[in-house]
Amino acid sequence: MALGIVETATPADPRVGELARTCAVPELKAFACTAALDRYRMRMSDLRCQEAVAEAKLPADLAQSTVSIGGRPHPLDTLVCAAAGYAVRGAAVAGLLALGRAEHTIDNTHGAAGYAVIEVCPGHFAWENAAGADAVTRADIGRHAWIVDDQTVGRTPSSTRSPAGIITDVDDAGVWVTSGPAVPPPPRHFVPVAVASLNGSTAYRTVAPVAGTIVAIRTVLNGALATGDATVTASIGGAAVTGGTVTITQAGSAAGDIDAALPTAANTVAVGDVIALTVGGTNSASVGASALVEIIA
Repeated sequence: MALGIVETATPADPRVGELARTCAVPELKAFACTAALDRYRMRMSDLRCQEAVAEAKLPADLAQSTVSIGGRPHPLDTLVCAAAGYAVRGAAVAGLLALGRAEHTIDNTHGAAGYAVIEVCPGHFAWENAAGADAVTRADIGRHAWIVDDQTVGRTPSSTRSPAGIITDVDDAGVWVTSGPAVPPPPRHFVPVAVASLNGSTAYRTVAPVAGTIVAIRTVLNGALATGDATVTASIGGAAVTGGTVTITQAGSAAGDIDAALPTAANTVAVGDVIALTVGGTNSASVGASALVEIIA
C-alpha cells in the first residue's frame, strides 16, 4: 500500500511534482516525510491522493450523501474511520481507527453491510477545531488530535473518543492532522496501585511517570465486601478528579470483580504529580483490591 500526492490543478510549481515523488512511498516512510513538507503542503489543500488507502466497505444504512455540517452538505471530504471491518464517519466514540478523508460520495442507505465501498485517502488534512477548553492550539503540535465528529477534532483524550492522528499545525484553515493506518496510536501508560484495604479512609499514593490525561481508573477486588459498598476516589495533588470515583458494590461481591471510573475533567497530570486513591464507603471487610490508572500521554 502506498501513499501518493498528485496535482489536480495546473502543475505550475515544480515542487508539486517533487511532492509526488517524495511521498509516493510505503506508508511508514510517507508518514516520516510529512514533517519536512508540512509548511508547503498546508497551502495546497487541493491536492488529492493518487491511490486510496483502501476501498473500505460501508455498513448498512450509512448514507454519506446526507451528512450535513454547519448547514451545508459534506458528501465527501469527511473523516472516515474503520469500525468492526466497515467504514464509518468520524464520531466521539471509542474504538475507531482513523483512515483518512472520503474522496467521493457513497450512499448505502438501502444496501446490506459491505454492499458499497468508498475510497479513502490517508494524508495531511485540515479539520475544524473544537471549542472552548477542547480547542487545539499550537502548543498541541506533535500530539494526537481526538475525533469530535466527521469534520471536527479536539485536544482532549478520553475513554469515549478515538484518535484522529497527529497534529502538525493550527492556522486559519483549521487543525492540520496527519491521519491513516500508518500513524502510530497515542501512547498509553498503566500505573498500578495496590489498595491494601477497602475498609476505612486510607489514601494509597503513586507518582505520575508521564504527563498526560487520566482516562480510566479500574479496580479488581481481592475478596467479598461486607455491610456496604466501598469507594475509591482519585485525586491529583490533593484535587479530586471529576468522575474519578470507583464504586464497588457489596451485594454479590466476590474476588475478581472489576469496576471502573472514567474521569471527565480535572484529570491532567504532569510528570511527578502525586496520584492518590482514597478509600471510602461503608464496607467493613478487611479486603483489598488492585487498581490500575490509565494515562494517555
